Amino acid sequence: MKKIIALITILLSFSLTSCGITKNVITIDKIYNENNQNYTIDWSQAYEKARKSTCFIYDMLNSKERSGLCVAKDGNTYYIVTTAEFHRKLTLSVYYENELLANANEITINHDQSNNLSLLSFTTTKDIELIPVTYSNLEVEKGIPAMVLTNNVIAVSDNEQIFVPYMNKGIISYVSDNAISTDAPTNSLSLGAGIFDQNGDLLGIINQEETKTSSTTTDYYQGICYGIRSEELQIIVNQLKVSDVKRVSLGVTVTMVDQNVLNDSNINISLPDDGIYCRVVEVAYPSNAYTAGIKSNDIIFEINGDKVTSLDTISKHLMTSIPTTTLNFKVGRMENGMLNYYDLSVKLSQY
Repeated sequence: MKKIIALITILLSFSLTSCGITKNVITIDKIYNENNQNYTIDWSQAYEKARKSTCFIYDMLNSKERSGLCVAKDGNTYYIVTTAEFHRKLTLSVYYENELLANANEITINHDQSNNLSLLSFTTTKDIELIPVTYSNLEVEKGIPAMVLTNNVIAVSDNEQIFVPYMNKGIISYVSDNAISTDAPTNSLSLGAGIFDQNGDLLGIINQEETKTSSTTTDYYQGICYGIRSEELQIIVNQLKVSDVKRVSLGVTVTMVDQNVLNDSNINISLPDDGIYCRVVEVAYPSNAYTAGIKSNDIIFEINGDKVTSLDTISKHLMTSIPTTTLNFKVGRMENGMLNYYDLSVKLSQY
């Protein structure tokens, strides 16, 4: 039987959320018929636990509203993670339970543009209930119940509105070593919101817009929203406490292929077996990869001795690297009808 695999192409400048996520939509009926435990789970304690960690971020100048999570606390200093859309802090405000916690002049902000996250920090002497999230570092499986706690804006009069934490339930629809997604209904205010399990522990944070879907009276689809797993979020937060996060770039575009895909694409490469391998689609010029001798249609077999079995393998090495780190590649290249092997070293650059 002919093997069919999905092609996933990414520009390998390290981004946690671009590692093999397949966007799809699932009907509500299917979700709850297959996962009817959502009907019987008592979410009240999980909601209360998540609510105490959820903030509301407002940018007055751009009329932009997002959710935020309290991820750490040091004395009277609070650390709130949200999306990186807030490039400037001049008109930012942080609210919790409709109480103003910090204005722009009280906020320090660092960015991780690659992962679309910002860390806001401020000091307050107010007696507030806001507490850091509890991270869930357990194995997370596709299909388990989950919820997204986001802030809804409700107008109570022509001149007044309040922010109400609202829980949307669903399941985990995708999970990898560093990325996660859920089918729980979301909106633009869900950016920066937490994905929680039924115990109220944090599974991840939403950092990408939801899939836009249509709704009719007979067929309603939920959007799929994407985020970063809590384990990776902890690493990013620790980096952002110090400064803006700078990422490393390899300078190549790659895709995972097998022999059938190569044959269908009329690409003359003979793989050693029927497995799935990493093919270089394009090499940026100028780049350190180009200088090192990596070429388009090279097959990357190993990085620093680790076999490349998925795009996550490459991302892991980039995640733990800094600019000027050298990675050692074993690549295969078709020459005169034969697959020849080369050992190449690439010094990473920064962007």
